[in-house]
Amino acid sequence: MTSKLTTMAMAIVAAVSGLALATSAHAITFASYTFVAGTAGPKPTITWACGCSAPPKPGGTASAQNLTGKAYNIKFSFGDPVFSNANGGNPLLALLTLSGTSAMPVAMGTANQYGIGTAQFPGTFSIIYQGPMFVFSGKTFKPGVTDLLSGTFVNGEIATNLGASSGSFLADSNALGAVTFTSDILKFAPTGAKDFSLALTGITPVIKVAANGSLSGFSAVSAGLFDAKLAAPEPASWALMLLGVAGVGGMTRRRRAAAATA
Repeated sequence: MTSKLTTMAMAIVAAVSGLALATSAHAITFASYTFVAGTAGPKPTITWACGCSAPPKPGGTASAQNLTGKAYNIKFSFGDPVFSNANGGNPLLALLTLSGTSAMPVAMGTANQYGIGTAQFPGTFSIIYQGPMFVFSGKTFKPGVTDLLSGTFVNGEIATNLGASSGSFLADSNALGAVTFTSDILKFAPTGAKDFSLALTGITPVIKVAANGSLSGFSAVSAGLFDAKLAAPEPASWALMLLGVAGVGGMTRRRRAAAATA
């Protein structure tokens, strides 16, 4: 019996090790969000404020609010196999905050705004849970407290076109940029690419370049995707857990058999 359990344990370790390697082999879209529609339609969630005030200077600031400074809730979802089922598989109500400043003009001949967030002053964002309190898979979701996802970014970009009412706010970890993620719910692999992409729609007013050479101010509805490698599970821990279950099952079967022959 001991040799059978040992063989089973080795098989479980091999299988779970394979799963862990597959899980950590590449970045996945581990989270996303969409806007919350109000009675008058989708609420703006991203604003660009141009550095146009006197004295004008290149650049501006991106933030998660409308032009009057009001922030709106979003609908957030995890994409990993476990926490995608939190809240019954329904999106989580959350509050998005974001801030990132650029001191650069748009790229010559384009309406692309680069350099949002610097190594000295990185851009930041956070997504804090706002719904009813509940517990799922050992994690407590507490309104106004639980950090679903937060992070920093360097050299973010608003990619769009002159006269457009849509575009993207992008940041990734590459030779020129950097992205970090933290969360009260998920753990991330220490290495590997990280990035996010926020689709901007309903840009108002349409995209223009201001006299300071940067994008004119606008507000937009946004929806986001976040990519990274999640931390791999511990194969040995999983194996011991499964082996324990198998052992308990075997003991139960033997007791039942002994009771039946008694």
